[in-house]
Amino acid sequence: MLKFICRKIYNVSNNFAYYFRQFWFRRLFKSMGENSRMYGRFSVIKPENISFGANSTINDNCILNAADKIVIGDNVHISAGATLLTAGLYKEPENNDRPHFTKPIEIKNGAWIGANAILLPGITVGENAIVGAGAVVTKDVQNNQVVAGVPAKALKQK
Repeated sequence: MLKFICRKIYNVSNNFAYYFRQFWFRRLFKSMGENSRMYGRFSVIKPENISFGANSTINDNCILNAADKIVIGDNVHISAGATLLTAGLYKEPENNDRPHFTKPIEIKNGAWIGANAILLPGITVGENAIVGAGAVVTKDVQNNQVVAGVPAKALKQK
C-alpha cells in the first residue's frame, strides 16, 4: 500500500512540475503553440525573441541564443545539445574592434535538428528537412533536404 501511495505522489508531483514548466514557458517566450514541449535543462538568451509553433519539442542541453528572432514552426524537433546562434562577430576588425552582428534563424514546419547540431546566424531550415547530429549549418537548408557534416553539406533530397 505504501508503495502505491508513493508512486501516486511521485506521479502527481511529476505532472505538476511538467504543467508548471509549460505555464512558465508560455509566459517567457514570445509565443508557444499547443502541445509544444521542453525537456530537461536548456539555456535561453532573450526568450522574448523566440516563437514556437504547435507540437514542437526541445530537448536537454540546448542553447537558444536569441539576440535576434528565432522562429520555430509546427512539428519541429530539436534534439539534445543543439545550439541556435543568432549573433556573431564580424570577420574584419575595425580599429582592432570586432563589432557584433545579429541575424534571425527560421526553422520551418516538420524539420528535425539532430543532437549537438549548430545553426549559425541567418540560417533558414526548410520544411521537413533533417540536420544530422553534430552538423554545423552555415548555409540555408532546402525543403526536404538532409544535411550533415562540418560544414553541413547536402546528403540527399527526401
